[in-house]
Amino acid sequence: MQYIRVNGGVKIAVQQYNPSGSRPVLMLHGWPLNQNIFEYQLEPLLSAGHRVITMDFRGFGRSDVTCDGYSYNQLAGDLYQVVHALGLYRFTLAGHSMGGAVALRYMRRFHGYGVKRLALLAAVPCLTQREGYPYGVAKEVADRWLSLAATDRPQLCESISKAMFAAPHSKAMIRSMEQIALSASGVGTLRAGRSMEEEDCRPDLEAVQVPTAIFHGKEDRVTPFDLAEYTQSQIKDSALYPLEHSGHGLFCDEPELFHQQFLPFLTNG
Repeated sequence: MQYIRVNGGVKIAVQQYNPSGSRPVLMLHGWPLNQNIFEYQLEPLLSAGHRVITMDFRGFGRSDVTCDGYSYNQLAGDLYQVVHALGLYRFTLAGHSMGGAVALRYMRRFHGYGVKRLALLAAVPCLTQREGYPYGVAKEVADRWLSLAATDRPQLCESISKAMFAAPHSKAMIRSMEQIALSASGVGTLRAGRSMEEEDCRPDLEAVQVPTAIFHGKEDRVTPFDLAEYTQSQIKDSALYPLEHSGHGLFCDEPELFHQQFLPFLTNG
């Protein structure tokens, strides 16, 4: 584990695996989780020779907690500084859920600096429904999440851990997801959650000019599958990989199928 200082002296927790490996992959977690959600992707990626980098957004995992800085612009700015500090170039950027939204903002704000491929995993370009945009979840649903984040975060984390999966999992697996969510700061959970509800990354989609794969569970109860179909329609030459029996935690619900699709994408071209 290393800590990279970004603007304001904020320390971002970064873990590198196989730093001398080829074909780097940088993975961004979703809300309100941390880099540990990618535990079961490490072995397949490392066995294929990849250099794997995971990081915790500010306010999550082992990164510093700040009072502000949870907008997508700031989170993408933190990412840009991590990319520069590690000297990453021609890498795959993979973002899950909110991490996918931050990846999209990075592609527009920093012109996709260094990115060779983009992978969106149950990503949320715009979470809440609004006029002219019937996709995602109703604002009332997001409001309930934020209300729990402000008043009963343990209940929020329990609810999210159960909603993550569509396939059967052990009680221990569900509990571990809940513990990951609980490890986030209250401030980060609430303020990043507000960004998820309010921000709109639809203008960012047209900035994506690299090969893009969209992986999404058809039984996702957190970010409905229609978000993936909309995203594909807006990113030129993107490919959609539906996982029929997966929920929001698609790489845990159908790990073998996910890896069968994800790993070849990392090496094509």
